[in-house]
Amino acid sequence: MPKIGTYFLFGAVFIVGISIGTYLGFDRNSTKENKVINDENDNKPNISVQDVVIRNAQEENKLEDKIVETTVEETKLSPYAKMIIEKKFTKCGHSKVEVVDLPDDLINMTENDIKEKYKNWEIRSFSSKEVSLFREVVANCDDHFVLKDKDGFLAIYNNITENNLNLKEVTDIDISSLPSGDIESLKDGIEVYGEEELSSLLEDFNS
Repeated sequence: MPKIGTYFLFGAVFIVGISIGTYLGFDRNSTKENKVINDENDNKPNISVQDVVIRNAQEENKLEDKIVETTVEETKLSPYAKMIIEKKFTKCGHSKVEVVDLPDDLINMTENDIKEKYKNWEIRSFSSKEVSLFREVVANCDDHFVLKDKDGFLAIYNNITENNLNLKEVTDIDISSLPSGDIESLKDGIEVYGEEELSSLLEDFNS
């Protein structure tokens, strides 16, 4: 056989041998890897679809709670925010709503800061632009008055409760100049509601 043919034959056998060896080695490694994966899967506990759904729902709820808490903590009152103060007076049943500029000491406060500062108030709404507070007051609103005699002169009292009057003003109207019926009524007190009715009654006493 010529030398070239011999070399060619040896080369072909060598290449075929390497190819077979490589294939067998790759197949053995692949078999080992598959066996390891199968063993790992066999060792893992079986988890039902229901358990997965419940676990995912719990994780989502935790995430939502965390987001809400972060949002509340980060929202602060701006220097241009408004403060809405609502009071309901249980004695007369009236309500008063007042809108004012935010006090300087409340600027940059969070909702939790406001809750701590106004412990006896209910926070109706909170944003960077405004905070709304509500409270019930066991009293009459400040539109209720009582007219009485004080040291011979007509006095005006704020009628806070039936047994609690707060002196508002002592007028220069001399009680002795009034009709006897008015003098007698002033001993027990004349109840008046609203600034308009109060002004009208004072004009009658002055005439």
